[in-house]
Amino acid sequence: MGPNFFIIGAPKCGTTSIAELLGQHEDVYFCPKKEPRFFSHESLYNRGVEYYEGLFEGVEGQKRVGEGSTTYSEAWVNRDKKSAERIHEYCPSARIIYCVRHPLRRIESHYLDIIWALNNDLIPEPEIERRSLSVTGNFGEDITKNRGVIETSNYWKRLEPYKKNFSDEQIYVVFLEDLRATPSQVLRSCCDFLEIDPTYSFEDPDEARNESTSKGLATGFGRLIRALPGYQTIAGGVPLFLKRLVRPLIRDPFTEKPDWSPKLRDTVVSEIEEDVKSFLEYAGKPRDYWTLE
Repeated sequence: MGPNFFIIGAPKCGTTSIAELLGQHEDVYFCPKKEPRFFSHESLYNRGVEYYEGLFEGVEGQKRVGEGSTTYSEAWVNRDKKSAERIHEYCPSARIIYCVRHPLRRIESHYLDIIWALNNDLIPEPEIERRSLSVTGNFGEDITKNRGVIETSNYWKRLEPYKKNFSDEQIYVVFLEDLRATPSQVLRSCCDFLEIDPTYSFEDPDEARNESTSKGLATGFGRLIRALPGYQTIAGGVPLFLKRLVRPLIRDPFTEKPDWSPKLRDTVVSEIEEDVKSFLEYAGKPRDYWTLE
């Protein structure tokens, strides 16, 4: 049995938190692979449905089976459009959860995550070339060159392919700001949307997960250690208390947020403000829910 609900992103908007929390529910089986990315990546999609459904072989009769891939709402190479069409073809009755946050804060966090991923060799060179990903370390230059970072914060445009393929009753929007302020209430609403027991008691619903500022960049010593054969296997078995002790030796935390020059902010705001108005209206939020100035 494959999934019947999907957390489609947006990147850096609490998808990891929602996925891990809903995965606790007794009526939910959530894919153990953090982001299958099956419907957005050709190399994975071409492996076929049998490969994909093999990721869910642990299902034991749960009502809801889910996965969460932020690439399903990315603006890169029309990933949002083809993902929406493929998900609908696979499961027309699917429920879609779309997580969002203040669009400028999302851009900042997304950028930091790209820096971290490049620093940790998590983005293969061929993919960098295909996506025309150009990162110099200058925030303004980088997000201007890499249009997908800004475009992914145009939530209304990113949601349009899903609205074409699914009814409004099949789409639920989660705001990261609400999840942080009233996590239990948001989770009850998610449960109602998925038609599972809304009284379930979730463990640590207010704990932050997968924050960019908690990752950091590898130190020189850290890069040396990481290059050793078998590093990933060894690191996976190290107790948490020991990881915390050695973390300062192998990783420097992000200490500063990306810097918005007035010109850069004005340029980006001009590109997203109309989209923001349409999206907030659709989601039933006041126009001033996010302040872009």
